[in-house]
Amino acid sequence: MTTKRTPGVAVIFLLAASCVDMGAAGTRTATGRAVTPSRQAVLDQAEQDATTAGRSILATGRRMATRDCDIIAGACWDYANSVYDRAGYDEDHRQTVFKSPKRGPYADLKLIRGGDWLYIVNHGSGDIEHSVIFVSWVDFAAKKGLMLSYAGRNCRVPARYEVYDLSSVYTIIRPGGD
Repeated sequence: MTTKRTPGVAVIFLLAASCVDMGAAGTRTATGRAVTPSRQAVLDQAEQDATTAGRSILATGRRMATRDCDIIAGACWDYANSVYDRAGYDEDHRQTVFKSPKRGPYADLKLIRGGDWLYIVNHGSGDIEHSVIFVSWVDFAAKKGLMLSYAGRNCRVPARYEVYDLSSVYTIIRPGGD
């Protein structure tokens, strides 16, 4: 009896293994950074606190970033769009809660909910435009929020959770239905 090997299976395994690292308490991570138990608790709480639609967005984004290690062709906008599409909220099932030019005026931060897709001025990277998905507030008074962020620009790394300055939010898009 001979065993037939399929080269494609090995390649898929190697790709999957290269984008996942086992972090604290065995939690899978996409970028080699451990999702600490405290961060995991924040993500769990954010999903629990979100509306039904927001929860769907947050759960889909977490799955894409930490379990599936999805790489999306394109930029941050393409990634956020993919999260919304996969969660069942295509362009016809989204609502724009706030929209302004990049230069402002900026959104009242009290409008932001878990799962919202935000267009922000990224002050940490030369004031460029950036699309992110809001997870939860880290420090509301300081305008710091935990976001699901995708670098794009051919970086070929999965999305990750990062804290951003949300003092310049110029668009808020929300999944429809809530």
